[in-house]
Amino acid sequence: MSRLIWSARIYDGLRKEYLSKPLDEPVYPERPPNDEIKYRILENFDEGRLTTVTYAKRSNGTENISAGDSESLVDALIFPLNQDNSYTEVFLACYRFFLPASELLTSLIEWYNVELDSTTATPQQESYFKQRGRKLFRGRAAKVLLTWIKNHWHDFHVDKDLLDELNEFVGDLGEMSFGDSQRMTQAIREQRLSWYMTQYIPPFSARRAPAAESAKPWGILWEPYQFAAQLTLIDHHFFRQIRPDTYLCLLQKSVDSKCIAGDDAVKVLMDYVGWFRLISSYTASIIYKEDTIKKRTKAIKKFIKIAKECHDLNNFNTCFALIHGLKRKIVTKMASAWDGLSVKYIDSFKELELLMDPSNGYANFWTELKSCGTPLIPFFAAYIHDLLEIHETEPVYTQDMAPTSTVDSDGFRLASTDEEDDSAAKEINFTKFYNLYSIVAEIEVWRSYSYNSVIPEAASSANDSKGDTSAVLLNHMKDWKVVEDSILDL
Repeated sequence: MSRLIWSARIYDGLRKEYLSKPLDEPVYPERPPNDEIKYRILENFDEGRLTTVTYAKRSNGTENISAGDSESLVDALIFPLNQDNSYTEVFLACYRFFLPASELLTSLIEWYNVELDSTTATPQQESYFKQRGRKLFRGRAAKVLLTWIKNHWHDFHVDKDLLDELNEFVGDLGEMSFGDSQRMTQAIREQRLSWYMTQYIPPFSARRAPAAESAKPWGILWEPYQFAAQLTLIDHHFFRQIRPDTYLCLLQKSVDSKCIAGDDAVKVLMDYVGWFRLISSYTASIIYKEDTIKKRTKAIKKFIKIAKECHDLNNFNTCFALIHGLKRKIVTKMASAWDGLSVKYIDSFKELELLMDPSNGYANFWTELKSCGTPLIPFFAAYIHDLLEIHETEPVYTQDMAPTSTVDSDGFRLASTDEEDDSAAKEINFTKFYNLYSIVAEIEVWRSYSYNSVIPEAASSANDSKGDTSAVLLNHMKDWKVVEDSILDL
């Protein structure tokens, strides 16, 4: 948690510096031009599942791909032709760890333009391929490509050459399949609009309360439920802005500190971490600025009530941010103020503090989560912890899982030192990516729920700019003069 808070503080400074500079033309990775028509020669006329990948049975009784080289894993997007989209979703979310996006797009285009090897095919196979087979291959390749466009547009957004290649292919589609061309063109338009709105249209209005009113400590002036409800709506909005593959993109690549402030994937994630930091600092600052022990006791009590209301709304992220604020060093040193609390509030604080205990990978939080209904905003740091643990302990390639591989001082397995370094020929440990994706998929489940039915103000606030209480509160918290971290953590 402390690493996330620190990164948010550093990012905030870099972002302000980035926004103060004139925008430069975006720099995209260079790729040599390739005007050749891409197509695949079908040698093995088999519509079933592949023999070049390894399958493993999971705890729920289903069989999933557990290993294979990169080419075979791409081919498994096509075969078997009648498969559902579960493997496709996992692959598209995780392929960046072992395969360049350009190679994936090229392979999908080749499969769309597949041709039968006439030198090995029988007359019956040639007849079937022309009448039905080619259509099945094209349909499968188009479905995968549409899923990629709709669910993982970030790949095309950051790579101009990749987007140009996609547009060129979609343009050529008009001559082969008007339906596929229309569907992909529409999907591209929708994603461009969605990303434009996310990046350039402010999520909250700029509406503010009068300066004299905004300068007051609303956290202790509002009713606890009212304050908690609005915090929940703000938190939920930030949470929903994070697309599923954002987490995996950042695990896969390191972001240059010179470019981090302008990286779209980083922005939505750090906005959310920055929101957690703001709540913590705002809470501690209000308590610190109270000038008597009695007032500080009252402020501590108020924020414990707000945290409890957030917990009852299943808003764990804001709840724990408030508790984090109450645990800042400057607040915990106020022994006299804490002594003024009744046993009831001390117990409430300790119960919530215990929930955010990081011991055993946030075991208390996970236990609590199992008994919760929906909607729900999970504790963000707990999921990040699990993602990092899998990423750092499970290797990408099966060769690095060998018993002879060395282990570092922290207990993490080091990569194999074999001279062979051809990643395309290595067998990929795809079980790792199923494990990573299962975490991201769970986050996506929570992200899909709405608070409209739980917080009555949510629906009206979303449709009435005059009643945009959430925006006013957020702007108040941003404008309110919080105490510097160096003082709060002294």
